[in-house]
Amino acid sequence: MIFVAYLCLAFVFAVLLLRGGATFRLSRRFELLARLLGMIGAVAFASIAVLFLRANHGDGPMALLLTLVLLCGSITYLSGVALWREQVGLWLRFSGWFLVIAVLAVPSTLTLLLPVAALLTLTLCIEPEDRAASHARSSVMSGS
Repeated sequence: MIFVAYLCLAFVFAVLLLRGGATFRLSRRFELLARLLGMIGAVAFASIAVLFLRANHGDGPMALLLTLVLLCGSITYLSGVALWREQVGLWLRFSGWFLVIAVLAVPSTLTLLLPVAALLTLTLCIEPEDRAASHARSSVMSGS
């Protein structure tokens, strides 16, 4: 099972590298669905981190560090989802996603959640509205 989780992570990284940072636009309906799924995923990871913090009875400093990084990553990702249309929201989503993936990539029971975190990758490729609007304005300006 863990091998499948790592294959899922490798697939996500391959897709991100092959896309070369290209983004896409979503309709309002699919944008709302992506935001909802992103929020559910971030809250789920934060809840898991809080549960592990409460149950941490001398598991060692490494377990505590990984749990805190998971909590920080999920909160950062959730902040990025809240600032969805801003450019800083995209950076917050990416930073939070990277922190969550870094924790889940460490071999443990949490590694089985890598496919769930891979679904959150979809929110990293959505173009923020202010960047799309500035790109549209610059293409109109160059056309005149």
